[in-house]
Amino acid sequence: LGWQPDKWAVVDNTIDAKLVYQALDDAKNRSMFIGIAEPAGGGKSAGIDAFRAANEMEVFYISCREWSRREMMIQLLLMLGVDPKPGYPIQMLLEKVIDFFKVRTNKPLLILDQANSLQPSVLTFLIFLYNECEDNLGVVIAGTEELEQKIKRGVKRNYRGFDELDSRFGRSYVRLFGAPLNDVKKICKANGISDENIVKRIFDRCNPVMVEVPDEAEGKIRKVMVVKDKRLIKRAVQAELLLRKETV
Repeated sequence: LGWQPDKWAVVDNTIDAKLVYQALDDAKNRSMFIGIAEPAGGGKSAGIDAFRAANEMEVFYISCREWSRREMMIQLLLMLGVDPKPGYPIQMLLEKVIDFFKVRTNKPLLILDQANSLQPSVLTFLIFLYNECEDNLGVVIAGTEELEQKIKRGVKRNYRGFDELDSRFGRSYVRLFGAPLNDVKKICKANGISDENIVKRIFDRCNPVMVEVPDEAEGKIRKVMVVKDKRLIKRAVQAELLLRKETV
């Protein structure tokens, strides 16, 4: 049809985006290790992107892949702007990462996105990072629910280092709520749809489910219908925009 979608506008003032932003803010300012585990499409990226845009200093971000421990160290050092020196043993590469963060004085934060892609053995390097940089470095690992499952499975099977790793992250992981109708309205409006009837149709089309979410105005928990997979919202909005183009 020759139609091309406009650039998708990410909304960073939804419940979930603000929850991710707060987790990152706490990790940075309090030098905490925090895990965020949420299924694909849950909305982690909006909060991460908003935080990175507002905190350019001393925030280091890397999107992980299925790397070995050596590949992880090399990619991390390259992102930090440190020459990994080909041929260096893994332990020396790790020391370079530790040395980099030890000298930072302005509350550095390391964000490992898509951390569920990492092999279980790679995740344990975070123990050394914690032990050497405690109270001087914040770390956030974000990924799908598989991230938490890998760590909990390692604890259950008594894999070396996993109980300690789970402990470093407080044995709990941030989970998101989903997008209630009000958040779907914000997303729709930011992307060119403000008609209440169309917004409601989009919401109903995205398989909403009942969950408990915090009511910021009243300071309590209430049960509401939410869309868990925000990618469905994007697809539904784009479908409505395409329909609008066809009927013009």
